[in-house]
Amino acid sequence: MKKLFVLLLFISSLLKAEDIEIRLVFNSFNVDGTIVIQSLNSNKNYAYNLNRATKPLLPASTFKIPNSLIILNEKLLKDENQIIKWDNKKRFLDVWNQDQTLKSAFKYSCVWCYQKFAKQISIQKYENYLKLFDYGNKKVGIDSSSFWLDGDIKITAFEQVEFLKKLYLNNLPQIKNI
Repeated sequence: MKKLFVLLLFISSLLKAEDIEIRLVFNSFNVDGTIVIQSLNSNKNYAYNLNRATKPLLPASTFKIPNSLIILNEKLLKDENQIIKWDNKKRFLDVWNQDQTLKSAFKYSCVWCYQKFAKQISIQKYENYLKLFDYGNKKVGIDSSSFWLDGDIKITAFEQVEFLKKLYLNNLPQIKNI
């Protein structure tokens, strides 16, 4: 929680700075990125690098948010603390090379965990969830186990923010039988 506070404090201090200062931060990490911040009622908005913020891109790691909701709704795990057994395949991040829970898989963006569960969810179910969530272009493509990493789904930073606002405000549609 303390790290989140420091990050938010840092970002808010940047908002008072000129865009050139924000650009310097991105450049210092050699990142072509964007920041989109909106108040919950959308009366106050800030976007750095508007071209990138409006460009539909793969959601990549950010898809673990809806993916976690889908995994839990599909009852593939009883809760976020259930152990997900490691398959003993060595991967490039040491934190991935062990048993996980949904909490740790989320924290470490443990791709193999999300792919394990995605293989149990049909393309049609994913498409239904994406439509229900109004998530990006709602395209899964042909591989349910990696479409958020290298598939057809695309979402803008603004759409991501809208999804997160609905989630935070508990305004996502009730998920029943998909």
